[in-house]
Amino acid sequence: MAQRPRGNLTPGPVQFNPDRPAAEAPRFSITAFELMEARLAIEGEAAALAALHARPDELDELDRLVEQIASENLRDGDAYAVDQQFHMLIAQATRNAALVDSVARLWEMRASAPESRLLLAKARAAKVTPVVEEHRVIAQAIRARDPAAARAAMRGHLAAVIDHLLF
Repeated sequence: MAQRPRGNLTPGPVQFNPDRPAAEAPRFSITAFELMEARLAIEGEAAALAALHARPDELDELDRLVEQIASENLRDGDAYAVDQQFHMLIAQATRNAALVDSVARLWEMRASAPESRLLLAKARAAKVTPVVEEHRVIAQAIRARDPAAARAAMRGHLAAVIDHLLF
């Protein structure tokens, strides 16, 4: 079995502040693959729990965010910021503070880990945008209150991100 590159995450408390510029965010020595692997594991389960616990207004907001991603993609807007809102809303819909914190920390690492920042910059320069249909399938599975489908949709989405960005 091939060895995957592994980073070195220095233990210690990290305060997440989504308004803090990435340049001021703490630096993590974590590979982009490790980050996506963790997101795949954690956000897949978050989607499954969101299917059980999301409120009707959150379901409507997920649909609105999917349409906003589509709109931002068409006008070369910041679909990545909307993408983050989509994923954080799913975490919040779990009603599980540990999952909300975990997903927030993963997104902070995404913005601050040097390898991840480089991949994101390259993706943006190449006009790579979030895939609307993948997000729509996740939102539909959560709205259908189907945890297995929500988990599968999120895992499929993040696996596609891994394939697209890392290989």
